[in-house]
Amino acid sequence: MARWASPEEAISTVRPEDHIVLPPGCGEVLALEREIGRQHERLAGLTIYSGLLLSDYPFLVDEAEFRYGTWHLMRPARELVESGRAEFFPISGSHVTEMFRRKYLRSDVAFIHVSPPDAHGYCSLGVSVSYPYSVARMADRVIAQVNPRMPRTLGRCSIHVSEIDVMVEVEEPLVEYPAAQIDAVSQTIGKRVAELIPQDAVVQIGIGAIPEAVLSTLGEQGMNNLRLLGMGIDAMVDLAEKGVLRPLDLEGPSLIGTELMGTTKLFDFVADNRQVEMHPSEVVLSAKRISGYDRLVSINSALQVDLFGQVNAEFIGGRQIGGIGGSIDFIRGARMSDGGQTIIAIPAADAKKRYSRIVSRLDAGTPVSIPRHFVDIVVTEFGVAHLAGLGLRERAEALIAIADPDFRYQLAGSLSGKEDQA
Repeated sequence: MARWASPEEAISTVRPEDHIVLPPGCGEVLALEREIGRQHERLAGLTIYSGLLLSDYPFLVDEAEFRYGTWHLMRPARELVESGRAEFFPISGSHVTEMFRRKYLRSDVAFIHVSPPDAHGYCSLGVSVSYPYSVARMADRVIAQVNPRMPRTLGRCSIHVSEIDVMVEVEEPLVEYPAAQIDAVSQTIGKRVAELIPQDAVVQIGIGAIPEAVLSTLGEQGMNNLRLLGMGIDAMVDLAEKGVLRPLDLEGPSLIGTELMGTTKLFDFVADNRQVEMHPSEVVLSAKRISGYDRLVSINSALQVDLFGQVNAEFIGGRQIGGIGGSIDFIRGARMSDGGQTIIAIPAADAKKRYSRIVSRLDAGTPVSIPRHFVDIVVTEFGVAHLAGLGLRERAEALIAIADPDFRYQLAGSLSGKEDQA
């Protein structure tokens, strides 16, 4: 049975030789992370793993002799990877739990962020279920930050106090991910994408200005019977209030999610709300499972698309700046779905129009995040390129047609002999 402790007492149970796993996103355990930083001298040699973090990484104080590994880089971690203080793991969202289950990565201590226990002793993991739910059941020990502000969500996302070793009560606001500002380019792209989504679709989106614009447009154009999968963001609240959403099955939720990335607006909406169910990544990101939904539309962003249709979503200028995430998992599911389609939505150029984001070829050493044969549609503010069924030259011509006009001549000039390079 769990015992209650202060943050200092909880972290005192962690040993320098341990491998600990921190929860991601809006489920970050900031009070415990700060305490890890304060005890860094005693914990020299500690190994820390996490996915996407939204904070300033308070556990990685300058003097800390920790090994930090992550499968999703945010800005503070990029510099750490480049300096050798952190390690990047190329793991897709659906395989994170498997890495721990098969002992490729160790999980001595799992940290989780939960609601207070209910009358039966169950705590909800609330907004962050993806890998924390499953890793907590594999780890030798579990330390829970118990927060009255963590909404109790429904689904397969609860843990009993008997499965927790140490509980730390900390009432503080959850880390928020504010909705991105929708600029004119994102708005145009969002409208183009929304026009491609059929009635009764199941839509998977990520985070950022374009996903916000897509959902905003769907709410404005009278879309009905929309269902959501994967990520919950603030914009979904507006769709629910407009009556746009319907259950994924005859009964049940309108969103099956693994992470909720938003603000108090979203957190308040999901609390004990039967329209939302949260499940671990191996459920939500399972291509086999989600392919059972008809008309599954996977919408993802990218950094670059080359004229073959290959997508780079994580690497630019010789630097790893993001992670693989769940994009490829959802795309696999959409490809197997009856009536499904995959959409890559990107601005045609950077904000200052210094370079095109549709490129003749990816630079040497750039990883291909999404292979060309998985990409059906590419959308920019200048149009829609339907790539399915096109040969190499036709694909290139379709992509050049939606590139920024300032770069089309240069791209067209690179076409000669491209078929021989495939």
